[in-house]
Amino acid sequence: MADETSKSAAPQKPVPGAGASTAEIMPARLIDFGKARPKRIRALKQGRGPLYQEVLDALTEARSTLEPEVAGKPILPLIVIVEKNRRRRTWLPLVG
Repeated sequence: MADETSKSAAPQKPVPGAGASTAEIMPARLIDFGKARPKRIRALKQGRGPLYQEVLDALTEARSTLEPEVAGKPILPLIVIVEKNRRRRTWLPLVG
């Protein structure tokens, strides 16, 4: 159901003003849930359910790969939910 893919990117420049002048930014970790039922998405938004558990598992895995000097810092997950707009169909044929 969920394919976990990580984008391997070259080390990025430090973020100005972030206080980490020598630390590198971790590459983004993407989790594709594919199509998910509205009930599961609602549970994810409320912080429960199987999709939320997959997010927690990914965070745990990301924490285990951190270097010791940054291991104590928090990881902020960014969850994006994309909803496909349904097409509205008209019942009347177009008159041209």
